[in-house]
Amino acid sequence: MLVAICGMFASCYEKEEIDVPTPSTTPAKYYVKGIVTDATTGAVMTAFTVNGQSFTPANGEYSLQLEATGVQTITIKADNYITLSKSIDVKALPNGETGTYVVDAALEPVAIDIPDPEYMTNQYNINGTLYDIDGNKVKFATGDKVTIEDQTVKYNVGENTFTVENVTPGNYIAFVNVAGYTKTYAQIVITEAPLKEGTGVNTIVTRANVVLQKIAEEPEPEPTAKYYIEGNIWGANNVIVDGATVEISLTNGQSFTPSINNGYYKQEIPAEYVGPTVLATVKVSKSTYYPFACSFLMVPVSAGQTSVSTVNITLIPINKDTTEDGSIGGNTNLNPVENGKTEVKDKDVIAQEEATPVVKEDGTEVKVTINDVLDAMEEATGETVTADKITTVTTTTELNKDLVSDIVNADGTVQQVKDIVSLPTSAVVIYTQNEGEGSTVAQNINVSRDLATEKAEAAVRTYEGTPKGVVFATPLNITFGSEIATTEKADYLLPVLYYNETNKTWVEDKVQGVVNYAMPQDNGQFKAEIRHFSKFKFGFTSKIDKSKEEAPLAEEFKPYPCFTGNYDQIITVKGQYKGGSRYIGNTPQLEADAKLTGVKESTKKHVVELLQKMIKADNMNILPQPNYKDVAFSQDMSISPNQQIEGFTITRSEKETTYSITVIKADRTPVTLTVTVASVVSYKIAPKQTPSHGHGHGDDLNTGGGIVDLD
Repeated sequence: MLVAICGMFASCYEKEEIDVPTPSTTPAKYYVKGIVTDATTGAVMTAFTVNGQSFTPANGEYSLQLEATGVQTITIKADNYITLSKSIDVKALPNGETGTYVVDAALEPVAIDIPDPEYMTNQYNINGTLYDIDGNKVKFATGDKVTIEDQTVKYNVGENTFTVENVTPGNYIAFVNVAGYTKTYAQIVITEAPLKEGTGVNTIVTRANVVLQKIAEEPEPEPTAKYYIEGNIWGANNVIVDGATVEISLTNGQSFTPSINNGYYKQEIPAEYVGPTVLATVKVSKSTYYPFACSFLMVPVSAGQTSVSTVNITLIPINKDTTEDGSIGGNTNLNPVENGKTEVKDKDVIAQEEATPVVKEDGTEVKVTINDVLDAMEEATGETVTADKITTVTTTTELNKDLVSDIVNADGTVQQVKDIVSLPTSAVVIYTQNEGEGSTVAQNINVSRDLATEKAEAAVRTYEGTPKGVVFATPLNITFGSEIATTEKADYLLPVLYYNETNKTWVEDKVQGVVNYAMPQDNGQFKAEIRHFSKFKFGFTSKIDKSKEEAPLAEEFKPYPCFTGNYDQIITVKGQYKGGSRYIGNTPQLEADAKLTGVKESTKKHVVELLQKMIKADNMNILPQPNYKDVAFSQDMSISPNQQIEGFTITRSEKETTYSITVIKADRTPVTLTVTVASVVSYKIAPKQTPSHGHGHGDDLNTGGGIVDLD
């Protein structure tokens, strides 16, 4: 039934001539509308915000006018619920028209109210200070120099400090040449620090105290070199850590225990203990933090010169990252430096050394060199090796640690999930990353479970390995459980995938062309071999394809003859259109039944759940239906005077998105499952009208209260 009530009465008399409406000068209007529900109960939400604007509807509906065209981000928030965002592409319309975009959302409640963390960008700076051997400041004079290869060093005449900004973690050597003092080499070691919560830039300053020796007026018979190791100890969020224990040891058996004052330590190393191949190891321990150790090659200097090695250390607290649903991702720390033999080798030499072979599908072994692993790392992660001197550690004992995560189940219970991270005896750990001079720095290795990324991906596990660029000639082993096979051996393999920071994609790990898989074990576990560090995951390869352009659906015409009089008529048109989202072809379950033949039902179930999770994550937590559903609409519009209306047209735009997951069966056969979803992303309601002379046919829009109901 069509009901129309107009807010103004028009003349019932005929006009002497036909009015031809002029083009509208009113700018087009754009709206985003939708319904917000609770993803757990399905009940409508009665309090939420959309792009910061508050809504308190009894029926969960909202309508927000958009002020611009182009790609817009719609963000829906509610207290104690996980925030969702979606981008829409608002197309420009002619003047006088109205475009409406549809964004429904199903919000998931959070187990505990934890705000989304933001992390600052770490910027590493060097701040050096010159002193003489008695602790007096040494100021720069004209002609004095400080140089660090490939870096811009800033200093001023009359001051005793120099600075270098925006360097990367690594090993740097500062050459200090000040008149009246011996040439001095200051080694500055910058280790990677954890990210700090917040926004903007987190500046991490490595303070290097460079001690200079005066040139004696009378030549000394036997001048000696001076060596110092010093630095600061930091904890979470760059807070100074006091009360830690520092031990410095040399490969020739000498050891030292410097005192710590307000997080700063300093130790003089007698010159007779320093030789061309002497490595120094700095170990730091403190309760509630993982123990830390790093090793580096000391730089010998000539008699009468001074070498200062600055090693600033950021300790990693023994805690875990919490996600919005209350789950806590574990982390663990291995210390090969303290449990191994450290060496420094030329990059070209180590590249030719053998690594653990890889096994092809037919069971044959393929020989692998370190260079092959470095090539695999570069292909997968984009990391390259620039240092000429590479520090390696060979473990002298097996390193085996538990990585325990607290996972909140759907029913609210908490389950402790234990993974195992291990390195066998005689494993060779290679530290490849160093943007400065000298050798790379050997240090602790850390593995943490990244639950936030894991939830958004088709992954069984996602981890972050640090420091980046660590290579394992003998692979690091990670053993973990599967959600599907809890006691029996799984009938599928899980590719090892690395996140490439350059092109922002997940890339299969391959060595010598052989794909690396996490292999199923008899007890329902998986075992994976990790050959290099960055962010990596074990899971099926997945893809979301949005390349198909948005397209209009067939126009729907709803006939309803009516007419206007001598004035503009403001009306509200209500009705229904077919919208929402639907599957084109197979649903995830039908696709799994068709493609995954000969696999266990538990495997099919898991793959179906992964596909559904991908679709929900991309569609504001809403799964498609087999067919479009009836969606109610309400739109205000102005009808020009003296118009004969034949009815109203409904124009909808549809967007198709394809979701795919590739499963590797136990016999290494790849099977790709593909599901296509179509969604009505926008609609437009317009009258089909022609100018009229006098009374038209149909209902007179002077009656009905300004509401047109097309139901």
